[in-house]
Amino acid sequence: MRAREQEWSFGDLEGDNRRVKNEFLEKIEAEIPSSIIELLKLQDIGPKRAALLWKEANITNIQELEKAASKGKLRQLPGMGARIEQRILENIQ
Repeated sequence: MRAREQEWSFGDLEGDNRRVKNEFLEKIEAEIPSSIIELLKLQDIGPKRAALLWKEANITNIQELEKAASKGKLRQLPGMGARIEQRILENIQ
C-alpha cells in the first residue's frame, strides 16, 4: 500500500483546484456587483442578508441601504423587521 501512496502526485490536483476556484471567483465577480462587498462590512449584514437585499430590494451599496432603511422599506423583506432595520441604520451612522 505504501508504494501506491508514493506514486500519487497531488501537484495536478492542486492546480485543478486552483483553476476551479479562479473560474468560480470570476463567475461570481461577473454576476454580483462589487459594491455588495461594502454591505458585508456592516454589522448585522452577512452573505445571506446581503444577497436578500440585492435580489429582493435591488440594494447594492451602503447609500441605497441607508435610504431604504430610513424609509422603513427593509422591514418588508422576509426575515427583516423594525429592530434589524434600526440596528442597520445605527451601524451605518
